Amino acid sequence: MAHDRFLEIWTYLHAINEKDGTTDKTDKIYKVRPILNTLLEKFRYCYLPKQFLNLDEGMIPTKNRFAIKQYIKDKPIKFGIKSFILCEGDTGYIVASEIYTGKSDIEVQNLGVTGNVVLWLFKQGEASRKNHILVMDRYYNSVTLTKH
Repeated sequence: MAHDRFLEIWTYLHAINEKDGTTDKTDKIYKVRPILNTLLEKFRYCYLPKQFLNLDEGMIPTKNRFAIKQYIKDKPIKFGIKSFILCEGDTGYIVASEIYTGKSDIEVQNLGVTGNVVLWLFKQGEASRKNHILVMDRYYNSVTLTKH
């Protein structure tokens, strides 16, 4: 009975109106984008981060078949949905996040994929207004990004 009830609720639960013509269906996660944007907006509204911010990628584990599913052999979770996360260093509170859906996701400037991710997350988290110290691994760092 519980399984049937779950499936019934699942068929009627939607985050967007499919019949609305203004929906950008070129976005690979357009069905959950409104929920993600609302959550991130509330995260920014409710908490002001301290000075140290961390930038790293994370994997959301999944066994489903998605076009955005990634394989990273050096991670403990090898298959999943890759996301870039900017969080506060002390508490781990998420300041900004973006799910990686392909090469042309984030276009800020001509800094390469990782440089654009760093600038975009920094601007989304509104961290560029304060004197924050950004901690990231060498995967994201470059000479052109440092000069910027």
